[in-house]
Amino acid sequence: MIDANKKTALGGPAWQLKDATIMIVDNEPINMEVIQIHLESAGYRKFITTNQPAQTVSLLRKEQPDLLLVALMMPEVTGLDILSAVHEDEHLKQISVIIVTSSTDTEIKHKALELGVADFLSRPVDASELLLRVRNTLMAKAYVNLEQPSSYGLLDGIENETASSSSENEKSSTNLVCQLPLDNPRIRALVERFRVRLNEQLHAMDAAREAKDFEELATLAHWLKGSGGTVGFSVFTDPARDLEQFAKKRNEREIDEAISTLHQIADRIILPGE
Repeated sequence: MIDANKKTALGGPAWQLKDATIMIVDNEPINMEVIQIHLESAGYRKFITTNQPAQTVSLLRKEQPDLLLVALMMPEVTGLDILSAVHEDEHLKQISVIIVTSSTDTEIKHKALELGVADFLSRPVDASELLLRVRNTLMAKAYVNLEQPSSYGLLDGIENETASSSSENEKSSTNLVCQLPLDNPRIRALVERFRVRLNEQLHAMDAAREAKDFEELATLAHWLKGSGGTVGFSVFTDPARDLEQFAKKRNEREIDEAISTLHQIADRIILPGE
């Protein structure tokens, strides 16, 4: 945890933002791993992660992290439920919270603001935006913790952070190339896992469509809307968003077209060396 009161012999702060303990909560492990990889690439090194939302509050009380990054839409326990628990607990109120969401629901965001959320991070997660929002939130927390921030040289040693991400686009109308740097072995392994999961989810979409289980279909589309872009395939975001809306409205013709589009996109994914 950041120790804002500990000073060096020169009177400057002994801590650095990169010493902050960051907790990440998402029922999708791939989403958590992408966020952690981006943060590690920027120098952060202290993490707590869980894909069990129901365990979050007990972990917060035990670990007392500086920052919590929590997904909004999760089964059983939502990001708002966790934020509310933090807001109401005197021992947790000092933990800054960033909500990660693909929702544009104004009412939900207003509720989160009432509960003291520090910031929002949109899905699909953009590495540059992630690093800036995390840095800004930790800096704001540090200012609150310091009794005399102006005398400590708070900004000393804090560099501008940019994401080390690949801007590679589609090489042709046939192949779809990941936008993340696949020369990083961890990222490549993560993308390979995503591709396996994608195939499973697409089959589940087909089954839900056949069974006319529109609620399940909307849930599956919501997963892809956030996860596709997070692992470097933002081309999935818009058609997945459309499918989610079509499923909620039970527009069967549009549902069929959207599912077909997603299958076509998935068939175009290629990784280097294939």
